[in-house]
Formats: sequence, structure tokens, C-alpha cells
Amino acid sequence: MKRLIRNHLYFFLILVLIVYFYSFLKYLSNINDQLLPKSNMSNIVVITGGIGRIKTGIDLLSNSDNTRLLISGVGTGVTRADLLSANFSLYSKRVDLGYFADSTLGNALEAKNWVKRNNFDNILLVTDNWHVPRAKLLFEAAMPGVKISVYPVLQYKEGTSKNLYLPKNILFLLKEHLKYLISHIQAILI
Repeated sequence: MKRLIRNHLYFFLILVLIVYFYSFLKYLSNINDQLLPKSNMSNIVVITGGIGRIKTGIDLLSNSDNTRLLISGVGTGVTRADLLSANFSLYSKRVDLGYFADSTLGNALEAKNWVKRNNFDNILLVTDNWHVPRAKLLFEAAMPGVKISVYPVLQYKEGTSKNLYLPKNILFLLKEHLKYLISHIQAILI
């Protein structure tokens, strides 16, 4: 009897590992398959934390006079001048800073309040390509009636423009995948 229970337990653990491995490969595939939106969106949300995210958001802001930008998750004490270089200071009046978020879920809730306050029905979410699956899931859960498009900030290996660069550290990607799985529970609780 004990042997039968042990065999069932091994079978269950192997099944869980296979499902997890499949989920991880699907996660990696989704990171590489992201496409940039075809049209400009007028409401941009940038999640702080990655190299190039804020610059990308500001570049997108400069494409249209009707665009507003929320930079979510700004650190305490960081000012508009700290974030906007002299080249982008003319856009300063169209940039809102969010100081309350300290997680991706917090970013989604902060953006939800910004969207509601401004009566927006769509946003363009700017974040790193490896962060998009989790961020989009939480943003969609927080704002079910809002169209959310993503603009992944892609990192490339130096000297090439074709090979998408994912963080080299497999432990980093496993950690991000685990956060993505946990975000499914967060999305249910929003």
C-alpha cells in the first residue's frame, strides 16, 4: 500500500514538473513573440524599474500632442526634473507621476485610478518584454473595460539588431515566471 501511494506521489510530482516546464517554455515563447502596436495610443503608462522604459514612454509621448503619460512607481523624492531630461521638458505638463506603486499589482491599481480620473478607455503599457505577460494580466484584471495594448521595451545584444536579448540568468527568468504564475491569483483577487 505504501509503495502504491509513493508511486502515485512520484507520478503526481512528475506531472506537475512537466506542466510547469511547459508553462515556462510558453512564457519564454510569449516574451519573444510580442509585437509592437500598429497604431499610436493616446494614453501611455510606463512602469518604472527597467532600463529604457521611461525614455521609450517619453519618445511615444512626443508622437502626438494629445498624449498623456503616467510614470507609475516613481520613488519617493524623485522629481519631474529628475525623470525628464532637458530635451523632454516641454512635455512636462502632459506627464503625471505616480508615487504609490511598489509592485506590478500596485502599478495596475495606480494606473486604474489615473485612467478613471482622466476618463480614458485605452492605454499603451510600456514595460520590459519579459515583464509584459505579468503586467498585462494584472492591468487587464484591474481595468476590465479598458483596452490595454503593450509596447515592450526590447533589449538587444550589443552589435546586433536581430537577436532578442533575454536576461542571461535562468534563475531570473524562473523567478519572473513564478511571479507570473502568482499574478494569476492576484488577478482573481483584484
